[in-house]
Amino acid sequence: MMRHIAITIVIPTHNRVAALMRLLRSLERQLPVPGGFEVIVVSDGSTDGTAAAVSEARWSFPIVLHEQAPSGPAVARNAGAARAVGEILLFLDDDVEPMPEVVRAHAMLHSGSKNSVAIGDLQPVVSGSGYFGTIVRGWWHTMNEGPRQRGHRYHYRDLLTGHFSIPRRSFEELGGFNPLLRSHEDWELGYRAIAAGMNFQFLPDAVVIHHETATLSKTLNRKRHDGAADVQLLEWYPELISDLPVGRPPIRSRLARSLRRLAWARPVTGDCVVQALRGLLRICEIARFRFLWRRVLEKLVYYSYWRGVAKAAGDPDRLRALLDRAPRPQVPDVSIDLGDGIEAAKTRVDAMRPASARLMFAGAFIGDVDESGAERLRGEHLPKLVVERFALEYTRAASQAGAVPWNLVPQTARGVAER
Repeated sequence: MMRHIAITIVIPTHNRVAALMRLLRSLERQLPVPGGFEVIVVSDGSTDGTAAAVSEARWSFPIVLHEQAPSGPAVARNAGAARAVGEILLFLDDDVEPMPEVVRAHAMLHSGSKNSVAIGDLQPVVSGSGYFGTIVRGWWHTMNEGPRQRGHRYHYRDLLTGHFSIPRRSFEELGGFNPLLRSHEDWELGYRAIAAGMNFQFLPDAVVIHHETATLSKTLNRKRHDGAADVQLLEWYPELISDLPVGRPPIRSRLARSLRRLAWARPVTGDCVVQALRGLLRICEIARFRFLWRRVLEKLVYYSYWRGVAKAAGDPDRLRALLDRAPRPQVPDVSIDLGDGIEAAKTRVDAMRPASARLMFAGAFIGDVDESGAERLRGEHLPKLVVERFALEYTRAASQAGAVPWNLVPQTARGVAER
């Protein structure tokens, strides 16, 4: 039986009063939750009448309005959490619309788990049209693709601030969101949560409709913030170098190299080039040159990201110094031989819960599993890892050993079918 849990819903907002009121009205339609819930709205420098709209309406739940100077989403969420009385914090962005089961689903999960981060489902409704609208729909539809799959190994990037919950005590012990970040503050919190041993769980029954109103300008501006945030993440967590775009090999195309150089040395000129490329983007769409349009968009995103990197790092030498801090590859924690059978391998992994593993088959090397920022391995992760990353190596090793890889056939077939 579900024990009583009081939930505090934290909603940061900035000049989106219509979207906020839609969200608050949807909370009026939530199924009953033992212990009830309260709502804290943090108006982060809003000037569109947000405070009056919230204060003058009547609500069926307790609601607190906190107003502050514009400080960014991380600071706003921390301010809301600091005023919470609920045992569980449920963070929602102001542009979502929860279905009636959402709050109850989060309450039920936490009633049976004291150390979990619950990741809710975000289903997009994109207002944009044309090629850009199609691209945005594709981005959002892949956001929760991993957690929806059986055997998914949770990663710090799975945490999205638009819809997740966490015990308030755990949030406080982690230190909340890092106020220095204007982007990727959810990833950074997710990294610390996984390092602290918290369990990520996806809630397919907790569905919110995400009303996406992204424009090209907003997207490129967000990419600048992403680039700046990744420099900060690289400084704090050198082990993430291979996981962040800033640490990956540069794109080889001549235009990409030129845009990257402009981002570092001549950003004013680079911004002018971007304006010209945006004009070309419009021409490509009118002419229905879809593939060329896509390539131009990729270059715009690439430049915006590196514009943020350059501004945050200051100069290429500092970035190179940060990249040089990357730790050397370590020997995996444990060696797992799949030749002993997948069930035996899964049992061994569950008993040890290693952070990394070397996969073998009858002594033949298959591959290393070592991902910074990922949860410790579980046995259920093995079939999916083999299917997606080591299928050829596994088959080759099994054949060399004179064995038929029967022990993974049902697992791989199911894994492929579920993708």
